[in-house]
Order: sequence, then structure tokens, then C-alpha cells
Amino acid sequence: MMMRFAIRSLRTDRRGVATVELALALPILAVMALASVDFVFGFGYKMNLQQYAQSGADFVVANGETAPSDAEVAAEVAAVSGLPSSAITVTKWTECNRARNKTTPYGTCPGASDAKANYMQVSVTDTYDPILDIKGIADFVQSTSLTGTAIVRIP
Repeated sequence: MMMRFAIRSLRTDRRGVATVELALALPILAVMALASVDFVFGFGYKMNLQQYAQSGADFVVANGETAPSDAEVAAEVAAVSGLPSSAITVTKWTECNRARNKTTPYGTCPGASDAKANYMQVSVTDTYDPILDIKGIADFVQSTSLTGTAIVRIP
């Protein structure tokens, strides 16, 4: 009789249920919180790359009528960002009559009366390594290549 009462008492006792539920849910909540923080850090790093590319475009505009060379723009962005020059890509092209023509060289249009516009694109690429990359726990998390890009019209 005493044993039956003890078993029934344990079956209806609810005092430790919250602790058990917390122990089961806490690891899942911790991974979700780390994933959220990781997403925010990645987004912030993408915005930094975008600002580095914009600083390159600002450098081009600050030079006025004489557009700097691709190497000068890459060196300026590398100095601002601390990234190697290999992470910075500078591309120039000319649009003739609002159409990009890949067959003509930069700065020229086929027709003398064509409306010409020169553009420069500055791209900064780097790899983001997430903090959630934990062996055996979060193997699905991978490093990601992020790029920031800015385009400016040059004289």
C-alpha cells in the first residue's frame, strides 16, 4: 500500500517539470541565438565591404576630371579596408547611346554622334567565417564569400 502511494505521488508530482523542459529546450535556444548573432555579424560584414567599395567610388569622384587608374583605385580601397589588392576588382566600360557595347574599347563609341558615358565599378570581395562553425554540432555552416559593389560614372 505504501509503495502504491509513493508511485502515485511521484506520477502526479509536477515540481521538476519546468527544470526538465528547460534542460531539453536550452541547447536549441542557444543554437538559435548563435545563428541569429552570426547572421547579424555576416550582414554587418557585407555592409563593411559595401562601404569599402563606396570609398573607392568616392576616391574616383574626388579626383575630378582625371579618372585615376585601376591600380590607384585598388590601392586606395586596400589602404582603407586593410584587405589585399587581390580582393579588389576595378572594371571600366563605356556605354554608347545607353547601351553597353563589349566590342568597342573603353572610352570609344563606333559613331561620332553617339552619346558616350564612361563607368567604373569597384568590387570588394572577402570570405566571412561564421562563429557557429562548430565541428560535430553545426557542420552545415560554411564560410561564405561576400561582395560589396559600387558603380560611378566617370568623365
